[in-house]
Amino acid sequence: MQLHPSAKLSFVILYCISMNVLWPRGVDTELTGFHGEYLGQELPGLKPQPFAPELFSVWSDNGFHLITSILFSPDGKELFFTNQTLPVVPGCSCSVWYMQQRNNTWIQPRVAPFSGNYSDNVAYYSHDGDVLYFVSTRPIHGKGAPKDFDIWSVKRKNSHWTEAGRLGYPINTSSNDVGGVVSDDGSMFLSSDRPGGKGGFDVYRSRFVGGQYAILENLGDSVNTGAEEYIICAAPDASFLILYHVDMTDKADAGLYITYRKENGSWTKMKSMGDHINIFNVSSASLSSDGKYLFFLSRGEGIYWLRTDLIEYLKNEDLNVSGILLKTVFRNGLDAALAVHEELKEKRGEYVDINEYLLNQRGHQLLDANRYIEAIALFQINVALFPDSWNAYDSLGEAYLKARQIELAIKSYEKSLVLNPENRNAARILESLNTVLEY
Repeated sequence: MQLHPSAKLSFVILYCISMNVLWPRGVDTELTGFHGEYLGQELPGLKPQPFAPELFSVWSDNGFHLITSILFSPDGKELFFTNQTLPVVPGCSCSVWYMQQRNNTWIQPRVAPFSGNYSDNVAYYSHDGDVLYFVSTRPIHGKGAPKDFDIWSVKRKNSHWTEAGRLGYPINTSSNDVGGVVSDDGSMFLSSDRPGGKGGFDVYRSRFVGGQYAILENLGDSVNTGAEEYIICAAPDASFLILYHVDMTDKADAGLYITYRKENGSWTKMKSMGDHINIFNVSSASLSSDGKYLFFLSRGEGIYWLRTDLIEYLKNEDLNVSGILLKTVFRNGLDAALAVHEELKEKRGEYVDINEYLLNQRGHQLLDANRYIEAIALFQINVALFPDSWNAYDSLGEAYLKARQIELAIKSYEKSLVLNPENRNAARILESLNTVLEY
């Protein structure tokens, strides 16, 4: 049984049904209990932990349904995020919200003055904080029906934001252009489905030369595939890029990936940032201005954050622990995989808890993508590691059932029911299966 079913994602056409709270516009209302740096939250360690769940968790009473991570300004006194709104209107379904810190106290979130009439999302600051980039469906001249996604910007002037302006060619085209991540040298990284790419959305770079953006450069096969790659954030010196990668035909491996710039200017093959992040069904992230913390959005839960030590660690190590276990079990058998699990706990345990929850969530990601053999293998490892877990056996039973291995499914559900007689899911399925077998 999956504890937190994953949401479905279309990164470009963003939609979902959620609550929406309209905070008073033009009225500064203080947030109770949120003061100082990072809203006064306890600083995280190497493993993800919730960030301000009272405010940003989908289980809170505030009614936000974030579809991007949060973004702090370089001085840390301003915060932006994108919120899904109701009623859902095609092309107008989400808006950029912001919060400010005044006299050490944070003010209630409100819709940004440049947002609210079209679908606006995914904001990025320039390195000095004077320009904010965002993605919008608004028409070129600011009025009329929504159009494709383009990159826009607003500039800060006398503590206020100017009217939004659309970036011209070659940044924007008649295709969808999203991102707008700017490095310290002025180069812009973006994703686009313009013709000539490797597949759907590819990541491009446009150098800032002579006061204008140069023709885009595709980052090549080590970054772009036949699937979808979206730029999420970058190191200020562009020494690494964090991407969201998803294959729309098989979403099991969707999540945050990282690539590093080589000395010759090319990029390393992108790699997963690890199961401990991607089991959260993450699609958006941001870096704190000092580079110490990574924030990411868990769809269906809220915002998480952790220290960025893993960025250096991932240069030479792999935190895709489920992949390591699956390779081992297929090559050398279950006992070898259990031994590798102990080694991984010792060597990777500082960064990732290789526990029942992680293996169960990862198994369901594979199962949802109809990758039955891998899902079953991972669930088998899970029940071997946690033989007293009714939920582990329930998940294994579900995988066997989907793979039409009925007898094995029955055995797994029966074991789950022995461990937890209150497991109504197992009881219901067993009753149904036994009825079918009688005929």
